[in-house]
Amino acid sequence: MQKLRSIVQNVIIINTYHTHLIHALMSIMLRSRLLIIEREITQLMKRVEYLYLPFDVHYFNKSLDMKQKLEINNKLSKKDSDLLIVSK
Repeated sequence: MQKLRSIVQNVIIINTYHTHLIHALMSIMLRSRLLIIEREITQLMKRVEYLYLPFDVHYFNKSLDMKQKLEINNKLSKKDSDLLIVSK
């Protein structure tokens, strides 16, 4: 559980088509003040193909506009990006 908290505290979605999953993840985190229900997080993460660390999750307190999505995609296209494949 502690390892899971450390991962989701610093998570950013890289598949910008699934940004709604990060909003849902944030909702769970904020509601529980990081006393996260592991099953809920696991179910969300199973639907996310890639996660990019180590951006702060609070980056998603506002909706992403197109410029931000492009910036994320540009960062992720670099070879030195630290990618973690979660599922699929």
